[in-house]
Amino acid sequence: MDTPMFDFFIKEEAVATAQKIIHEDEEEVKKHRKILKICWPEWNGPLVDYESIDGYCEVGKPIVHSITDGKNLYCYMAPCRITSISDDGLEVIAEIAYEENSTCYHMNGNQLKLHITEVWAPVAMINRSYRHAIC
Repeated sequence: MDTPMFDFFIKEEAVATAQKIIHEDEEEVKKHRKILKICWPEWNGPLVDYESIDGYCEVGKPIVHSITDGKNLYCYMAPCRITSISDDGLEVIAEIAYEENSTCYHMNGNQLKLHITEVWAPVAMINRSYRHAIC
């Protein structure tokens, strides 16, 4: 039995739900970027720039996707070098870059695919630059 009117409402509800999700995602990204600027105004990233702290980040969520092995990994606060950013700025590819004396050094080289809301400022690098400026 055909129910064209009912089918119309189902389709309209699906469209409205999809639009709501898109709007909520956009708001989450705006909020995340605003929080980054408030907390770390000296960081202009994420950028692909190996000469300044702007080209580095930390992982801001506990579990993220590793392109290297195709699995989800625990990488919370892992320091990373940003290797690419999507044209819309919503996706960042970053390579884990711990210092040689770190117990997590073995994770270096892992390529991570991060949504912009999974990217955080390179706090350890920023704090280190403040210590050097004071001393």
